[in-house]
Amino acid sequence: MTRPLEPPRVLLVDHYDSYTGNIAQILWVLTGTEPRLVQSDLVDAAEIDAATHIVLGPGPGSPHRAADVGHTLDVLERARVPVFGVCFGFQAMAVALGGRVEKAPRPAHGLVEAVTHDGSAMFAGVPETFDAVRYHSLVVAEPAPLRITARSQDGLPMAGETEDRRWTGVQFHPESIGTRHGARMIEAFLDEGTADA
Repeated sequence: MTRPLEPPRVLLVDHYDSYTGNIAQILWVLTGTEPRLVQSDLVDAAEIDAATHIVLGPGPGSPHRAADVGHTLDVLERARVPVFGVCFGFQAMAVALGGRVEKAPRPAHGLVEAVTHDGSAMFAGVPETFDAVRYHSLVVAEPAPLRITARSQDGLPMAGETEDRRWTGVQFHPESIGTRHGARMIEAFLDEGTADA
């Protein structure tokens, strides 16, 4: 899909996680412009309003804990542009919509496992089942406040989207070298956000 001549202005919210740097690099390559990287407890309204796209990065802790989530729930409340959540960011979306996260049946720390999706827009060009890196001990509890669009082999929510907002997210790590087609998913998010621009 052809994007506008002006590159997207991507706000990348960092929950103090080293993987965020990998996401920043992918965004930079895809857009040709360095994303605006801001820690979750320092992001302000002006930065939210200036963005054409917002990416909520991964991080430790729980989105139910204020010290872990920072201003991310405020970002989601204020955002009027497409938002993509990764791991913790995906969980924060569920919490912002009135859902919750819970302890996973087993920790998945650095596991490469098959994920199967339903063909939604974020997975355009991605095989129905693909390998993804899971690094989490919490999961979005069901019934989830988002439409679940992908699941792990053990049936856990691995991706979701909202019906009435332009929010999409994944529980796994698309920025990891072990996730097949991860950059394509991020590119699909950027394409969706600029399709009507």
